[in-house]
Amino acid sequence: MSDNIRPHLRDCQFCHTKGDDEENILFTMECDVVDQFAYGYTVRCCNCGVSITDEYQSEAVRLWNGEPRPQDEDEQP
Repeated sequence: MSDNIRPHLRDCQFCHTKGDDEENILFTMECDVVDQFAYGYTVRCCNCGVSITDEYQSEAVRLWNGEPRPQDEDEQP
């Protein structure tokens, strides 16, 4: 995924704000400085305030969209 292209986001699971509403469903890259620089990606609903943050862009999007985690090769079904 390119950083310049907004990923597809599903509607908010709590207040049902449309995922393609770029003014109310924000997708941002954030930087937090504690002991060192740490970057993360956040999806936030401005309507109800719920947000999801992860270190990786693909994980933040996957979590927001409620998609199952891909199984690791070592895991057995």
